[in-house]
Amino acid sequence: MTRDGAGNWTEVVRKKPPRKITGQCNTEQKIKAAAKEEPKAWHVFVGRLDADTTESDLEEFLESDVTVISCRKLLPRVKWQEKYAAFRLSVAYNCRNTIFEDIGWPLGADVRDWVFTGRKHDENDG
Repeated sequence: MTRDGAGNWTEVVRKKPPRKITGQCNTEQKIKAAAKEEPKAWHVFVGRLDADTTESDLEEFLESDVTVISCRKLLPRVKWQEKYAAFRLSVAYNCRNTIFEDIGWPLGADVRDWVFTGRKHDENDG
C-alpha cells in the first residue's frame, strides 16, 4: 500500500516483466534472425595505474585469467589525473567476478564496476 498526494491509500500492483527468450538453434531453418547474438560483456573501471601503462600492457597482464573484449585508455579530465593511467575495460560476462579476485593487481590499483549514468557518454567518459 502507498499514499497518493491527497493522503489516500492505494494498492500497489507489481507488473510481471514480459517473457523473453533469445533463439539458440543453429540448424538450417526456413526463417532466419537478422541480428547476431553479441557476447555479453561486463564493464570495469581500472585506475591509479602508472601513467605510462598502455592498453596492451593491461591486456597482457589479464590474458591468462580474464577474457578481454576491449580495453580503452581514458583521457585525463583534470590536472591531477595526469599522474595516473585509467581504463575502461570490457571483459567476458563469465569473467565478471574473476576480475575482482586476487589476480595480482598492483598495490594501490583502483578496480571497480563501471557505473553507467542516464546521460549519453562520449568516447572518453570514465
